[in-house]
Amino acid sequence: MKKRIQKFFKVMMVASMATVFIAACNEDDDAEAIGLTGVSKTYTLNSVSDPDISGTVKFAERDDNTTVVTIDLNGTSSGNTHPAHIHENTAAETGGIIIDLNSINGGTGMSETIVTKLNNGTAITYDELLMLNGYTNVHLSTADLATLVAQGDIGENELTASSTTYTLGTVNESGIDGQVTFAKRVSGSSLVTVDLNGASPTGNYPIYIYDNDVATTGPVALTLNNFTGNTGKSVTSVRKLNNNTLINYDQLTEYNGHINISTSAIDPTYVAQGNIGSN
Repeated sequence: MKKRIQKFFKVMMVASMATVFIAACNEDDDAEAIGLTGVSKTYTLNSVSDPDISGTVKFAERDDNTTVVTIDLNGTSSGNTHPAHIHENTAAETGGIIIDLNSINGGTGMSETIVTKLNNGTAITYDELLMLNGYTNVHLSTADLATLVAQGDIGENELTASSTTYTLGTVNESGIDGQVTFAKRVSGSSLVTVDLNGASPTGNYPIYIYDNDVATTGPVALTLNNFTGNTGKSVTSVRKLNNNTLINYDQLTEYNGHINISTSAIDPTYVAQGNIGSN
């Protein structure tokens, strides 16, 4: 009798395991069976620490309105694995990880991830992903997440074809000049990029947008990120003025203002300046 009971439980256990296995296979089959609609959106991933590595991240809509996220990089090497994530906010502002993506195989430069939800469990559709306030980071390795090899804004932070560039002239015989570019995002906000010539590689130059034109002068309206000589750039995502007044790209390019760039935080001597907007 005891042997019969043991045999019965063994049979039931095997049957149960088979059922679980079949169910798991069916779930995998169901996931694979969900096709693509043919609708997709591709974003640029720019080089960061390694000028040879760049590429794209593509969002492809599935029939159930979830997303296949495919990263395709050029310049990666076999034997390397590059972790990738989607972060909140813009690359200029930075933010926390909200979606983990599968790591990139250095040999192929590729990774593919089916995205149905955020890391916190919130479901996200393809349409919602296209309007996400986020950016994509690709890291050097699991051991060195601080070093980025590629990066790009996505969703509402994608840059449009609209941009306006203003000249920054040298002042006080600094020998420094350059330009400032306002670029429009899909959201209507702006990415402000300052490029300088003649800046010290160890310099850290504060940048401000002031009211009125250079000749009239006025109070500070907007603080931009410092231009650092070691990075050779200043990049700021702009949605509002210092007084919290919202300002979009169209308003910023019509603003009654000018830009001044100072020597340092302790030396307010101007090294470059220029009128912007309506001026």
